[in-house]
Amino acid sequence: DNMYVVDFTIVITPTSEGINLEAIRCFIEDLKYIGHLNISGISFDQFQSETTIQNLKRNGFDVEKLSVDSSTGPYLDMLSLMNRNQIKVGKNIFLKNNLKCLHMTSTKSGKAKIDHDASRAQVTSGDESWDKSFIGYFGKDVSDSVAASIALCSSKFTIPQVNWKGGPLETSSNELFDKVKAKVKTMEMLESFGLK
Repeated sequence: DNMYVVDFTIVITPTSEGINLEAIRCFIEDLKYIGHLNISGISFDQFQSETTIQNLKRNGFDVEKLSVDSSTGPYLDMLSLMNRNQIKVGKNIFLKNNLKCLHMTSTKSGKAKIDHDASRAQVTSGDESWDKSFIGYFGKDVSDSVAASIALCSSKFTIPQVNWKGGPLETSSNELFDKVKAKVKTMEMLESFGLK
């Protein structure tokens, strides 16, 4: 099984002037070109990001639109992985409280949806203690980004499969699982994603 590690989550809260989407593009480019991070895929969920998507694609990034609101699948997959301890995330008060206020609801057409209480503004400041803070309540931007990251990774990095042919394992020359071939195939897959 795959293990999903969320290295970091960065919360961007709007000022009175809103959020500068170009700053987000510059930050992603800085992560790659200055921070030397391998970035094999990027996703955005809103049409307002079209210019950012085009600029990142022009600069060689693999970018796609991916919304976790179009189905319950990404959140249910994340919940399943959480129950199996296959997700590791550092402490993030926004993420913790986003997850605490999610609930299953339905759209006007009757389609199931994971949502939050949108009638209330997300809490973005206040008591910062881990056990008592409400920062992140009534929002789901951070939990959406984590669910989308997992969905994006799941689509790009499939779970390795080994086919069992039955019968006992043979001697080393005829083993069903050849470690050398497995290493070569793994390196080829990583290189196809631009990783080393």
